[in-house]
Amino acid sequence: MPDVLEKGLAWLGKMNSEHRSTPVIYLRDGQELPLTTTIGRTVFQTARDGGPFETSEARDFLVDAKTLILSGQPFLPRPGDRIAEEREGKRFVHEVMALDDEPCFRWCDPYRITLRIHTKHILTEVL
Repeated sequence: MPDVLEKGLAWLGKMNSEHRSTPVIYLRDGQELPLTTTIGRTVFQTARDGGPFETSEARDFLVDAKTLILSGQPFLPRPGDRIAEEREGKRFVHEVMALDDEPCFRWCDPYRITLRIHTKHILTEVL
């Protein structure tokens, strides 16, 4: 039986999905997976060779890990995958990538319910 914190995190994820969600399409190897995500961001700061800090920002997509299924198989994000987001008559394409020395995703909770996927915007298409 899940503990109270695990139940609470699952409930919070469900509420985010129902009330703060953005529909996107996850793209991998020619396959498309419609997902509901919550948008976030991560700011990275890195010192380069004793010089000033270099700052970069990722657009993050928070997803329920159990929704990542292609061809009947669960999967985890990998660099090179893409996430497409449509709004205001445009399609914004973001590439999943590791930034600085971080992996391309991280777990948002100790129960591995929600994934935070790091991306960079690479393309805007007019629809």
